[in-house]
Amino acid sequence: MHDRYRRRLVDTALVGARVVVDLLVRRFRCSSADCEAVTFAEQVDGLTSPHARYTPLAGQAVEAIGLALAGRAGARLDARLGLDVGRDTLLRGVRA
Repeated sequence: MHDRYRRRLVDTALVGARVVVDLLVRRFRCSSADCEAVTFAEQVDGLTSPHARYTPLAGQAVEAIGLALAGRAGARLDARLGLDVGRDTLLRGVRA
């Protein structure tokens, strides 16, 4: 083990309340000289992926709202659902 750090992921709201998953993630150092990644972080199957800020379920919700409403209207709906996603993030998801 090399180090550890705190990671926070936004999940879908529960009864209108914002849900944040707070994880303590371990970083490992690769001991092989042939390995391209010097360090890497552990992932929780079905919950995390590298560089993600949302759980898969919340990411799907943000993507669906972005495709349906985009911009300011989508951001207002996301805020009502407890996701608090900005309009630029929604538009970036639509373009990707």
